[in-house]
Amino acid sequence: MISWRTCWAILRKEMLHIFRDGQTWVLVVFTPALLLVTFAYLFSFDVSHFSIMLLDQDQTPTSRSYVQALTADGVLRLQGVVWTRAEADSALVRSQGDTILIIPPGFERNLLADELATVQAAVDGSDPNTASRALGEISARSGHFTQHVTLRVASSDGLFQVEDKVWYNPALKSLVSMVPGLLAVVLVMPAFSAAQALAKEKELGTLESLLATPIGRIELVLGKGLPYLVTGMLGILLTAAVAVLWFRVPFRGSFGLFLLLGLDFLFASNFVALFLANFVESQQAAMIVMFIVFFLPSFFLSGLIDPIDSASLAARIEGALMPASYFVTITRGIFLKGVSLRHLWEPALSLLLTGAGGLILAVASFRRWVA
Repeated sequence: MISWRTCWAILRKEMLHIFRDGQTWVLVVFTPALLLVTFAYLFSFDVSHFSIMLLDQDQTPTSRSYVQALTADGVLRLQGVVWTRAEADSALVRSQGDTILIIPPGFERNLLADELATVQAAVDGSDPNTASRALGEISARSGHFTQHVTLRVASSDGLFQVEDKVWYNPALKSLVSMVPGLLAVVLVMPAFSAAQALAKEKELGTLESLLATPIGRIELVLGKGLPYLVTGMLGILLTAAVAVLWFRVPFRGSFGLFLLLGLDFLFASNFVALFLANFVESQQAAMIVMFIVFFLPSFFLSGLIDPIDSASLAARIEGALMPASYFVTITRGIFLKGVSLRHLWEPALSLLLTGAGGLILAVASFRRWVA
């Protein structure tokens, strides 16, 4: 039987340690918000604008309208004009623009005659990310321009236009998607602290004193893990505030559900961390294990950057064992889609089972490895 009085005594002791130790307090409550700001900017793939150097060899009203259509919203900006191919090549070498746009002679004639009208966009491949995105922006705007001018199909419908509609993130800003997902990465800090707290007890020798008392292993594990759920909730509140107020990420779901499932995530990550901490003897070793098992894989195997379905079988299995994989789905669902528990019960149940499994394993392995 669990002695809740004993469990409360250990919990109270751990809470006093958290509040008295400034480093632990900062690590649990404030570090997740600081990491969120850092990682959000680090993993933001949005580019506010691209500069264009123009070589217009057609010099017609249609070519000028085309350039105006490309630069109308300010994402593509006209940096300057060149008059020869040699000047265009020189501008690209000197990095005077992200793209050299070349409109050949006969552009207007071919376009109005429903013939192939080509333009050339020369980009600097030494920066492939900027180059590919600049080409994508030019391609998309060119398609819209041709639709409005002369796009015809071989049917009685004549002109047609494709209407694009993007749900949940209309501007396709990567920050809007990345920030909610990053919560699953930065909120492992309470689990880091829980693992370090147990390792510190072993390192200082104070755990032996606790083990000499009638305290049961389940009371000790619960007393070590539950305080970091309580203080971790403060970190959840702070990171949610940073996401909404600083990064302007829309919050469309239930805040109460977000807190409940955030607690579910802390439960899973904390007790899995305590299970892993049973196998290390120092704070440094605990930090290394947590970094390798929790932190690093959370970026690449949780669906944060690339879909889990596109990964290999081994990566999908490892991702399924990580609490972050389920919390990425939860945070994006609540923040961006406003979904309810009816749509999130599977990842929520997976977190609950992961936490229960971590608790059982931590208790079962405690005496064997710690005593």
